[in-house]
Amino acid sequence: MNILIGSGLFFSCVAISYARIFAQLGHDVKLIGPTPDRVRFPQDFELPHSDKSLYQVNQIIEALATVDWEPDLYVQVDDLFRVQGVLNSYYPFRTIPAVFLGLYNHRYNYNHPLFRWFDFRMLASRYTLRPGDYWLPLAFDPLVLKREQDDADVWLFSDSEAHTKAVEERFSTNLLGGKVAFEHSNMLEITKFTFAAMGQGVPLVINRRPWLDQIGEEGLDFLAYAEDAMPLIQELLNDRVKAEVIGSNASNCVAKNHTYLHRAQELLDTVFGGAEALRRY
Repeated sequence: MNILIGSGLFFSCVAISYARIFAQLGHDVKLIGPTPDRVRFPQDFELPHSDKSLYQVNQIIEALATVDWEPDLYVQVDDLFRVQGVLNSYYPFRTIPAVFLGLYNHRYNYNHPLFRWFDFRMLASRYTLRPGDYWLPLAFDPLVLKREQDDADVWLFSDSEAHTKAVEERFSTNLLGGKVAFEHSNMLEITKFTFAAMGQGVPLVINRRPWLDQIGEEGLDFLAYAEDAMPLIQELLNDRVKAEVIGSNASNCVAKNHTYLHRAQELLDTVFGGAEALRRY
């Protein structure tokens, strides 16, 4: 199958994760949008860059027209307006399935004319789902958010200044890794860090949030707190056997359920399989 993936700069890592897996599954993948120079796909072809390292829409259409290749599926990884000229001008989109993968935690304007091209809306945020949407969470990619250090007590990932300060005052922390992973999300989302920590076998302490039970089992695959994370972090630092068991459980849980191979297959099964592999709302 020929799969064309579009993305913007901020979401290119997720687009690359999907592109890599689709290629591993044997599909011919081409990627529209800014990608790091170090990333290459065996079946990819070069597109010219603009001065801002974004592909110009007219250049995309021209490049696609010069190769004997037409997509069977189009997947847009958020940042819809970067490729609006393609959606409006590139004729195959009128006849093939098109999937919009929404990663923002806000509600999209489905009344916008660009959304008329999309047959499927799959969103990573449960808060933004509306009737007809599918929930497709983020997943673990071993090349994204790699733990590079483990000397510190805590691998820190938090959008709360208060919780960050509390952890930093009591433990040594690092943004690149640690013995225990700590995550606090004010948005109560399931984030890429959730999967990165669990997938790499780092015991995770995470603030309790809805839908965690669909990611793993509390107390077995991760520890969750309502207000104070300090006792749980200290417990894992003191009891390395328990920390190793939770880390191992987390890694196994992610390997069985939450890789981009799972997400890609769920996407394809929902679009082409005749059965909805994803829950529709």
